[in-house]
Amino acid sequence: MDAVQASQPGGVSLCWEEGHLQAWGDEVSKFLQEARLPLIPNEQCRSPEVHGTQITSDMLCAGYLEGGTDACQGDSGGPLVCDEHGRATLRGIVSWGTGCALENKPGVYTSVTHYLDWIQSRIG
Repeated sequence: MDAVQASQPGGVSLCWEEGHLQAWGDEVSKFLQEARLPLIPNEQCRSPEVHGTQITSDMLCAGYLEGGTDACQGDSGGPLVCDEHGRATLRGIVSWGTGCALENKPGVYTSVTHYLDWIQSRIG
C-alpha cells in the first residue's frame, strides 16, 4: 500500500491539511486553503493544558501550541498529509478541535497509522 505509510512523528518534517477555513461566525471560504502544521507528540497533546485525557491512541495532534494556524469548522474529514523523507504520506483525517487556531489547542486527527491494518484488510 504505497499511498499510506506508517512511521513515527520524529521522522516527519512537514505536514499540511487543506480545507475551506471557517472561524466562529465567519463565512466559509470559497477557495481551498492550505495550512502547514507540525505533528505534536501525543504525550504533549495529552498534557492537561492542551487536550488532556481526551486524546486516545487512535488520534494524533498537529498544529502550533502558540495558535494561529489550524484546521477549522468545515474541514472535518479532510486529509493531513506529511512529507516523510520526500514522500507525501497520509497520516491523519481531520477530526475535531477546540475552537480554531487557539493557543494550546492544536487540531485533533484520526490516526491513519493506527488503522492501517484494518484499511489494508479492506482494500486488499
